[in-house]
Order: sequence, then C-alpha cells, then structure tokens
Amino acid sequence: SHRIDSPNAMNTHQSGRPNACNLCHLDRSLGWASENLTQWFAQPPLQPSEASSRVSAAIIGMLSGDAAQRSIYAWHAGWQPAMDQGRVAEWAPYVLSVLMEDDYSVVRYIAAESIRKFSGFEELDFDYVASPELRQGIVQSVLKQINDGEPGTADEALLIDEDGWIDKGKVRDLLLQRDRRPIQ
Repeated sequence: SHRIDSPNAMNTHQSGRPNACNLCHLDRSLGWASENLTQWFAQPPLQPSEASSRVSAAIIGMLSGDAAQRSIYAWHAGWQPAMDQGRVAEWAPYVLSVLMEDDYSVVRYIAAESIRKFSGFEELDFDYVASPELRQGIVQSVLKQINDGEPGTADEALLIDEDGWIDKGKVRDLLLQRDRRPIQ
C-alpha cells in the first residue's frame, strides 16, 4: 500500500503492513508499539500472539513476512535513524544475511545495501543476481565475519540467546512461517 496513516498496531497485526513505530524502533515488538499507542493516543490495546508481544516486529517481518514486508524492514535496518534507536548492529547483519538468499532479487539487493551500512561490511561485494552458489559463498563469508565478532547481550526480543548469539532455531522457526504469496 502507498497509504500513509497514523501508526496503528491493530492494522499491523491484521494486515502485516509495518507501522512507523516499529520501522524506527526495530528492536521492539508489536506488543510494545500497541502499549505505547494505547497510552499516548488511547488506541484500543492489541492482544497480539505470544511471539509478536515479545519478539521484534522487524525480525518477525524480515523472516516471516511476504516479500514486500521483508523489503521494507530490510531497508529500514540500514536506515541511520533506525540504526541509532537500539541494538540493531547485534542482530541485523545476521538477519540481513538470511535475506541475501531470498527468492526475490529485490529483497536480496535491499538486504545487501543495508548490511553495507554496518561496520566491517562497507566493502561487501555481493551480486544479488549471481547464481545461488556464488551468492551462498558470499553469505557464508558474512556469517564467518559475524561469528568471528563479539557476542551480544541476551535478549529474547532480538532472538539473542544466553551466550550472546542469534538463536538459529528460532530463526528457522520464523522462516518456516514465511508468507510465500507471490508478489508482482
């Protein structure tokens, strides 16, 4: 949609369309957005699913959303105001690397452009229309660089486990829920 309206957690919950709150605060859940919108603007409170009340709406959208949602959240992961709003650098490069293997070339392109905004990835050479084998090799080098870095701080909302690393099992679970409707 090209419609611009006030943030509304219920709209996001029902349609999956990202809201402005969660596009800037990428580390926050839809439940967090609903609580604040209820408090500030007297919107009816949302009763989101257990996962969406705890896990970052951006992470859910990037891994489980349709191609348009994945593109929107991926672009925002590299948007400086959003990068300044939380611990984006602790999780976004990993999730963006997952999107660099997306079925849609535009999602791969946006993910690569966004990951280049993070320290250590500025010179990433990634051809989003190369063969899957070539792309996978680049993604593996990105993952190696991430794994060679410092662990983050445990945070369920960001899928960061007690050891400070992204919980790959939870990532896989969200990927299994991906909306695979064709987008044209």
